[in-house]
Amino acid sequence: MGFRDAVERIRMRILPPSAKGFYAISDEMRDAFRSMGERLDALAEDNRRLYEENGRLFARIEQADYGINGNIDYKFEDRLLPRLEDAFRELATHDAHMKLLLWEIARREGETDREAKMRIHRSLPRATGVLRLLQRGGVALLGEFVELCEAHGLEYFLSYGTLLGAVRQGGFIPWDDDLDVGMPFDDSERLAKIVEGDDRYEWSVVYDQNVYCKQIRFRYADAAVPCFIDVFIYDYTEDAACIAEAYAALRRELVDEVKREEEENGLEGKKYLSASDGCSKKIAEVFDRYRRRAEVEGLICPREEAAVLRYGLENMDDPASGARAFSLSDIFPMTRVRFEGVECFAPREYEKILSSCYGDWLELPKDLHTHFEHIDKSKVDADILADRFGRDE
Repeated sequence: MGFRDAVERIRMRILPPSAKGFYAISDEMRDAFRSMGERLDALAEDNRRLYEENGRLFARIEQADYGINGNIDYKFEDRLLPRLEDAFRELATHDAHMKLLLWEIARREGETDREAKMRIHRSLPRATGVLRLLQRGGVALLGEFVELCEAHGLEYFLSYGTLLGAVRQGGFIPWDDDLDVGMPFDDSERLAKIVEGDDRYEWSVVYDQNVYCKQIRFRYADAAVPCFIDVFIYDYTEDAACIAEAYAALRRELVDEVKREEEENGLEGKKYLSASDGCSKKIAEVFDRYRRRAEVEGLICPREEAAVLRYGLENMDDPASGARAFSLSDIFPMTRVRFEGVECFAPREYEKILSSCYGDWLELPKDLHTHFEHIDKSKVDADILADRFGRDE
């Protein structure tokens, strides 16, 4: 008999109890409490065994973690990993099927797949609110950047999301809030000096210790207007496997030395170091020293001797990847594209460049809701942006 049954019988008999019934109830309560005590003792014993088993399991996990045996690796690699890979393949297949169905439904009579995809992308609604005001400011800044470069004979080309937006949407990707351009190193150095003498703009250099790169931005000097252009540096190099390997190895050495400087100078907690911050001096010296080494060792060469335009030593985040090394014939002579009314230079083979960066760049993107926001919109004064750049009609 369970405790609940005993309580129910007590409730049924409690009014009015006879002497005989009372003693019967007392016996039942005594039996119920004895049963509860026995169950509590059993639970305590189970808890003790579980505690000991947990300790043994933790010891095994710790042992495996230190590499004494490969039990966990075995279970993951031989049992769990194949199941995960099967699930990923199923998801990829389902995704491909849904995309085929989408484009089949979306395509109009007489349209090619490409034409349908371009039409859909160009029909996506524009950004609104603060994001659109930031984009309008970005378009204005891009126009001024283009004028500045062309007035001084500096080479640049649209890159990454900005190139993608220009080709696919004719302007900003609806959820994007920044602009990207590429520049050969020497041209970027010349532009930096020009900007120093122009109080309208700022050439911002920040050492990003998350990925050990030199982040360069062209922006308005007015802090109330947070629009900016990311400037990605490229180097001229020869097109040889040994050059690519040596270039990547030098980049790894650079990162290792930056890490040592962080430790020796107590900079581990400072993930973003402005070039104007005295703490960044040692880091800046490392970047400068490795660039000189690259030049002395012939890894970087003059344009007339080059066959490749390679992602800059200061920004190369994946030394093993060759995806950001482009044949000069893919870049030059550059062509023109329009970005929301601003005529800009783009790589000659821009579709090939986009494919190397994004794969099928006409498919619907995966970052519709997860795209990284570079600017904290809660801190933007929308009225200032609207007064300066206007609003969409």
